[in-house]
Amino acid sequence: MGIGQGPITVTPLQQAHFAAEIAERGQIIAIPRLVTASRAAGSSAITPRNPTFMKPINIANADQWSVIYDGMIGATTTGTAYMAGRGAQYKIAGKTGTAQVFTIKQTENTRAKIADERRRDHAWFIAYAPADDPKVAISVLVENGGFGAAAAAPIARKVLDAYLLPDNTP
Repeated sequence: MGIGQGPITVTPLQQAHFAAEIAERGQIIAIPRLVTASRAAGSSAITPRNPTFMKPINIANADQWSVIYDGMIGATTTGTAYMAGRGAQYKIAGKTGTAQVFTIKQTENTRAKIADERRRDHAWFIAYAPADDPKVAISVLVENGGFGAAAAAPIARKVLDAYLLPDNTP
């Protein structure tokens, strides 16, 4: 399971939260929420909804966070997501993924020739940036998109650029 082999059920929000947990190296992080405040109909009083925080993630050795960090930086500088990270004005830490829709004999040619789009693999990419001083975590899932580096990572790069480089967007 450590390298992504095996069944798992997650949502894109859970994956983005996971990326944020890695970015914070397991420190206390708020559970995601969609509503930060509410206002009763006809009232002008706004009632904040305070975040709920999780316990820190403790791993056996603090140096293991560096291994994870280096691996995610490597994915965007020399690895599977190299093209998505190339030329970025900030350092991206990311991880590509592919989720099988159904099981067939694993060969590169067989998977690439699946004609029925609904049977193609899902493409995943999670990231956080800037890697040295994280400001945002993201998860992109492209249903039936194929390989994460080809379908999901370029979308994530565009979102990260728009968020981190607002002066450079059209």
